[in-house]
Amino acid sequence: METTVSPAAVAESFRNIFLSEESGVLTVRSGGATYSIFFDRGLVAGAQSDRPEDGAIAPGDKRTERLIELAFSCLPDQVEFHPTQAPTEDSESDILRTVQLFLAGVRLMSAFEDIREALCGLDQRLALRANPSVPLERLTLKPIHGFILSRLSGSLRFGDIAATVGPEDEVEAARFVFSLLLLGSIVADPPFPNGLIKVELLLNDHRRDFAREEAELAFLREMYSAVSAQNPYQILGITETARLKNSVLSTKISATAGANTWPNMRV
Repeated sequence: METTVSPAAVAESFRNIFLSEESGVLTVRSGGATYSIFFDRGLVAGAQSDRPEDGAIAPGDKRTERLIELAFSCLPDQVEFHPTQAPTEDSESDILRTVQLFLAGVRLMSAFEDIREALCGLDQRLALRANPSVPLERLTLKPIHGFILSRLSGSLRFGDIAATVGPEDEVEAARFVFSLLLLGSIVADPPFPNGLIKVELLLNDHRRDFAREEAELAFLREMYSAVSAQNPYQILGITETARLKNSVLSTKISATAGANTWPNMRV
């Protein structure tokens, strides 16, 4: 059982259950609401909420989709997975439906701006996995998704890809790429150190790089402020009289040196 309060924990837990083909219940608690997502061997088998007002959201599959979106879009107080035995009868769960539900959830995931910025700052180039576990060609995708897939050749970073789309499509592109990174359908070059992407490490690396850049910028600003407010003598840490004394001393040294060498020159 794992407990966390990160908004990305719902997506990561969903990913882990899907890829490991586990059966059980993923429970997301937020405020006074509890959302339960049921899995049968890694595939979504349904969802429910303990809030009476959620009971009439929509019938059937639409209700499951809406409850998963609510679980992804909330700010969770607790995220837990409780394993159970898979049912003996055949389940109506489907891999395409499960992936579509996952994409729909990430599309509404809360607190995504930090993740988007971290993706834009990635140095790794991105490419589609040769044999992805997700049948991307069978998914119902938007035109922007198809364009993103065409750019995942292993020669571009996400920041490069984002620069080729309009501002209105950048967030959708980031959420789509993030989803496929979580699912392992996109690989990074060089690869992430711990295999599949972990949001906490992604954000920590981004925050560390950002803090270093801010510290360097602050140092340059301080140096510029100090230099612009000082005269040349203050910058060098000397006084104006020191310049005069050094000049006189240099003259005396030069004169002495000339006197010492002049006789030799005459010879």
